[in-house]
Amino acid sequence: MDRWKSGWPGPAPVRGIRRTGELSWIPWKWVRKSYPPGAWREMAPLFDAYRCIYLALDIEGIRSRVRPRQKNDACRRCGQCCAQLLPEPVSDDRILSWVDAGNPAHLFHAPITEGPCSGRFHTGWYHNGVRLRMCPLLLRDPDTGDKFCAVYHFGPGQRPPGCEGFKPNWPHCEVSQRPLVP
Repeated sequence: MDRWKSGWPGPAPVRGIRRTGELSWIPWKWVRKSYPPGAWREMAPLFDAYRCIYLALDIEGIRSRVRPRQKNDACRRCGQCCAQLLPEPVSDDRILSWVDAGNPAHLFHAPITEGPCSGRFHTGWYHNGVRLRMCPLLLRDPDTGDKFCAVYHFGPGQRPPGCEGFKPNWPHCEVSQRPLVP
C-alpha cells in the first residue's frame, strides 16, 4: 500500500516541493534550507514525521490558540532559532512522560547506543531510524507565515530540554514564546 494514499492529504511529494492547501503548515522555507535539491530519499522520513504530526494533533486547533504577533514583539517568529537548534539528550523518564501525555515528541527521538548516555537517554531528531536535518515539531501558520511549536501547548516538561532552556541568540527573538490564548 502506498503510504501517501493512506490518509496523507494531497499528492505524494515526489515531483518537487509544493506548498498546497493541506500542506501549508509545513515550514517549506526551512525544509528547502535543510535539504538539498533532489534529496527526496532523505526527505521521505521528514514528510512521514509530518504525517504522524498531522494524524496525531489538531494542527488547526493548536494554531488558533497561538497568540498573534504584536507590532512591538521583538520576535519575528521566523523559525530560525528552532530550525537550527540541536537537540540535547532526553532521559527515558521524560520520553515516558511524553508517551503518557499523548505528546508525539517521543516519536522523533532514538535511544543513544554508545557512550556514557547509552541506554538511559534518547536523542533527536530521528524518525524510523533516520536522522532528520531539522526539528519536525516546527510548523507554520499559513495565514500569517509565523512559525510555532507543535507541542508547546502541552505545557512545561513537554518539549525537549534544549527547547525549554533555549536562550535565543538572534537579536529579533524573545527569550520564550508568548503564552497560548486560554
